[in-house]
Amino acid sequence: FIGKWRMKTIVTFSSCPDVLVGSTTESKLEIKPLMNSKIQNSSIKAFWKGGNWKKSIGTVKLLNEKEAITERVTRIKTSRNENWEAVLIDHLNLEEKDIIHTESIVIQYKNGNIVGEYKTYSILTRLE
Repeated sequence: FIGKWRMKTIVTFSSCPDVLVGSTTESKLEIKPLMNSKIQNSSIKAFWKGGNWKKSIGTVKLLNEKEAITERVTRIKTSRNENWEAVLIDHLNLEEKDIIHTESIVIQYKNGNIVGEYKTYSILTRLE
């Protein structure tokens, strides 16, 4: 899982009015080891960057050599002073050394109120 990845994502289900099924995004993901971690299952961190959302950081919990889960929160403040937040839970499957398939559940909030949720499927390809 360690490395830099290009992530292509498609929305597979949505109850959010502004998130359409079939819409796609691209982002980047970097997974790094934590230098001072004492707990093996949380010994790597992931850093996402894509679209207008601010960078998102989450801890990767290894289930085995080929599977991991992450939990993360991303935030954005719009020009209309709206605070958007997305809580994401990702299930990562390392298919080959250079390909990860990911299914995610995203719960979206606007100004602290839930807007809805959506699901995505992503393919990650190693950059380095």
